[in-house]
Amino acid sequence: MGTGNGLEHVSKKTTKIVYGIDINDGFLKTCSHRYAKRIGSLQTRCLDIHHEYFTEDTVDLVIANLVLEFIDIERFIGQLKLVSRKGTIVSVVFQIRHDAPFISGSGVKAIERLSEYKQEVDRSFLENLLKHEGFICIKELHHMLHDGKEMVRFDFRKT
Repeated sequence: MGTGNGLEHVSKKTTKIVYGIDINDGFLKTCSHRYAKRIGSLQTRCLDIHHEYFTEDTVDLVIANLVLEFIDIERFIGQLKLVSRKGTIVSVVFQIRHDAPFISGSGVKAIERLSEYKQEVDRSFLENLLKHEGFICIKELHHMLHDGKEMVRFDFRKT
């Protein structure tokens, strides 16, 4: 969830509720401040997926952008099992470094702490786990950045 990048595209007309989940309560407060009135149904939850799961609802869409590098992939799949149903879309974005630094110089000092929790996402491992849970890949995009990193997006649908 972070501070809500992308939530400006959420439509009140087509969206009943948005759950924003992050380990950082400060990010969630910033997100709520920015988007709660605009979305109307934004509910944030501060939780650490390594220790607890979100269990309040099933969902139509899960977006995990630049998250998988910092959490246990199998715990992520465990979370998906709890919230997904037939038709649920899971969209993930992760980075491939290609000899670039794991975390680019952002100027935000708090981000540097994340480097101690980092892992490369094993694409095959992720795809196999999702396939085992009944997800099929419906989209794959790649985008090279100027610093040598590659951003990879996969969208999966639960069958």
